[in-house]
Amino acid sequence: MTPRLPHADELGSLPLTDEAAVLERVAALVRCATRRQLWFLPLDAGRRQLPLVVPVEVPRRPDDDAGRVLAGLVAALGTVAKVAEVVVVIERPGPEVTTIDDLAWLAALGEARELVDVPIVGPMLAHDAGVRWAPGSHRDAGDDPASPRGES
Repeated sequence: MTPRLPHADELGSLPLTDEAAVLERVAALVRCATRRQLWFLPLDAGRRQLPLVVPVEVPRRPDDDAGRVLAGLVAALGTVAKVAEVVVVIERPGPEVTTIDDLAWLAALGEARELVDVPIVGPMLAHDAGVRWAPGSHRDAGDDPASPRGES
């Protein structure tokens, strides 16, 4: 069952306190893949989603500068008042299985994470059948690293 999409007024009042809440929100907003793009969802210090969603169309595979470009985008979002973290979603049509192109985007986002002070949550992967955490996704500092990652 697809999660209920919160009304716009609710987005800023419902904190994304754990991985399950982040997964549910992304599944409600993105649902499944329809095109190849990255989504950037800024959160405030209370982990409430700000009323800004940034979808960016991307090629199948990132180029050599993608990590620096993504870091610049996340850094720019970090200059917006109240942005404390950014949830990132890789959207691409295809099966749930992680592809070589997904791994290239994960590497670019890993490079971006190293270059920017704004924490990146995720990334998550939107595919034909829904949304799941991508391999090696950032976990909240309070999460038990031994617990399984929630996937759908």
